[in-house]
Amino acid sequence: MGTLNQSCGVESAPVQNPYAWVFRVLASETTVVEEILTTERLVSTTTYQPTSTQTATLFSQPTCPRWLSFNTISNESTSASEPVFIFCFSVERTFADVTISANTWVPCTTWKNSGTADPSLELYTEPINQLLAQNDDGNSLPLQNCYAAVLSYRLQRGDYRVIIRNPKCAYGKFELRLTAEFDGDSK
Repeated sequence: MGTLNQSCGVESAPVQNPYAWVFRVLASETTVVEEILTTERLVSTTTYQPTSTQTATLFSQPTCPRWLSFNTISNESTSASEPVFIFCFSVERTFADVTISANTWVPCTTWKNSGTADPSLELYTEPINQLLAQNDDGNSLPLQNCYAAVLSYRLQRGDYRVIIRNPKCAYGKFELRLTAEFDGDSK
């Protein structure tokens, strides 16, 4: 469990066992992982040699956790245990004017005590993971939608990934909207 902190957002809870640490290491051709349970006492050493198939899997883009359709309005949240909210969507016509917003619907005067996030939006092509656009506070209205974010772009036929997070750890609730407008019947 963490606590909210003005400068970063969340401070981690104290570690109960000062001799236990978890390190995540990206595997290369050969990676040696050492696990240390107590000070200066090696408990085990593991050598990992991935096959070429495993190497490709380790570094590939993860499967999208959720696919949303246009005209979606939903209440979502981020937290210390789930610091990002990820979804994907498809444009199935030649192009569409797509708008993605993460709204807080609280004034700035009460935002700190509201439990709402400070969402930042990132839009990527799927599956090649090319950053197309990002926005932080672009839909922020001090009296009614503090720290909201919005992206509105004309997108071509294809699949897209959206990542909602905040680099300063400002977790909390937000309203997600995904809408699109289409010109005529262009298919």
